Amino acid sequence: MESPSGAHAAPSLPAASTGETLSAAKAVLAPGPWLADPAWRSLVEPLGARVKKIVALHVDKAPQAHAGAVVFEDQDAFLLPLHHRGHWLFSCTSQEWDVEPDDIAAGLSAADLAQAHAVLERYAPGLSAHTASGRVFCDAYSPAREPLVRALDDSARVIFAGAANGSGYRLAPAIAAEAADHLGIGPAQRNSA
Repeated sequence: MESPSGAHAAPSLPAASTGETLSAAKAVLAPGPWLADPAWRSLVEPLGARVKKIVALHVDKAPQAHAGAVVFEDQDAFLLPLHHRGHWLFSCTSQEWDVEPDDIAAGLSAADLAQAHAVLERYAPGLSAHTASGRVFCDAYSPAREPLVRALDDSARVIFAGAANGSGYRLAPAIAAEAADHLGIGPAQRNSA
């Protein structure tokens, strides 16, 4: 966008849920699974990302001191030792698509539990009986199952960063670094200054 003086005007985003209007010279939009929020829905729809449910069970069995994460690649599931809490976290993706993050407050459904227990029974049958609690959430998934970091406007001043495909905690540092590079504030730009 150019102003009458020829200078670039800051892109304006729609009003926030508080009613405030935001404007900035550069911005990173990292909405997590809130892709359908009216404030940016039209900007992110062309990316083709969708939201899928993720189910996690707490396995009340203390992991051994040297235990590490166990990944079940074919099932898109993993067992993560939470040494500081004295239990394991078993996470697996559901096949329930296009969920709204604000609509899953009811928690784990009977179908979620049955699916998670079936996967756990297949790969770690001794642990299934030790699941006492759990949680459910969701994440944005890209069509290619790789995180998305790309410009949402022609001037590349609004960058989408996300669709971590259930691996946000692991991939967040790399996604943030790539978003900073897109905005011209990454290490390459800082080192050349």
